[in-house]
Amino acid sequence: MKKFIFPSDEIFIQKYEELKSAEKVGKFFGCSKSVVLRHAKEINYINKKEYKLSEEDKKEILDAYYTTSSSELAKKYNVTRGMITKLWYDNNLRDKDKNIYKINNKDYFHIIDSPEKAYFLGFIAADGCLYNKKEKHPNAQNILKITL
Repeated sequence: MKKFIFPSDEIFIQKYEELKSAEKVGKFFGCSKSVVLRHAKEINYINKKEYKLSEEDKKEILDAYYTTSSSELAKKYNVTRGMITKLWYDNNLRDKDKNIYKINNKDYFHIIDSPEKAYFLGFIAADGCLYNKKEKHPNAQNILKITL
């Protein structure tokens, strides 16, 4: 196996810090990402990504929970999507659903008078659950969740 030789460790580190990704460094030097990662490990170089969000940024991200996706926010604030979802999770914002439907007729299943109602009720019983989020979120409602 032929070993790839980088110009110098200083140039390697400088490029890595400039490009911020093993894949980009590999493209620059004409080698694979795995070669870059292996060399970084050999010279004990750790690429530390520092993501800094101000308290104002964090507040805006928390406020955007119901209106914006984590991917959109990650691009806007130049951070990872995981960092956005962790911030939400740490602040008890979980189970974000884009498909929320409100049922106006709460007595819909009071009388099962059609095959469609019977089928749908069976479907809910098999694949759904009812729970109350009010314990953690006072403004939340009782929820029917169906997972397939």
